Amino acid sequence: MEPRFIDYQTVEASLDLLALARALEAGHRLPKAEISSTYLERNGNTVISLWAWIDKIGIAVKTPTIFPTNVGLGLSSVNGGFCLYSAQTGVLLAHIDFHAITKWKTAADSLLASLKLAPKSSKNIVIVGAGTVARSMFEAYQAGFPGAHINVWNRTLKRAEELAVDYPEVTMVDELERSVRCADITCCATMSTEPLLRGAWLRPGQHVDLFGFYLPHMREADDEAILRSKVYVDSRK
Repeated sequence: MEPRFIDYQTVEASLDLLALARALEAGHRLPKAEISSTYLERNGNTVISLWAWIDKIGIAVKTPTIFPTNVGLGLSSVNGGFCLYSAQTGVLLAHIDFHAITKWKTAADSLLASLKLAPKSSKNIVIVGAGTVARSMFEAYQAGFPGAHINVWNRTLKRAEELAVDYPEVTMVDELERSVRCADITCCATMSTEPLLRGAWLRPGQHVDLFGFYLPHMREADDEAILRSKVYVDSRK
């Protein structure tokens, strides 16, 4: 049997963020996945391999490559591949477009966390970052918290302005501290190696979503933010 290739357009036409968040929730009640990962770095570039094996369901391998200087070449800084294998035979079943997997899984996972942990009455949301992931998070919060006001802060104004052109409902802000202090939900979608979010800005009951870091030296929040928080993760490993 030849493996299927599932392209970006097929995924876009097939999924709904709110429904996918609920599907992920249901997935957590299935047999626990065995997971592992490795990464290599060279000249500021990174390749990561992420594996997940769920008995009777499947084996998935996602391999992102992060080349920050691609931006200057007019290319995406994050690329990669995604393969799905049979859990019974190890046969390759499908190639799924990497960018589609990254967009939908990341956004739906974070949406699920917000639906579970954030105040049900959340009306003020701030997204830190204005890249590709920030765009999908805007769509996720629109689906999960209809009517909420969404602010976007980015280090460079130009990137935030580009996002606002595509999403006129977004409000660009230039003062991160004031926005975070007023927010019910703060979402960080960056590749920062220095803390952007300060624990001193937080008040009890706020929900903070951190997922932009992928290497040990990266961080989006300072020590105080973590120490003041109740921390939830999708996998302690």
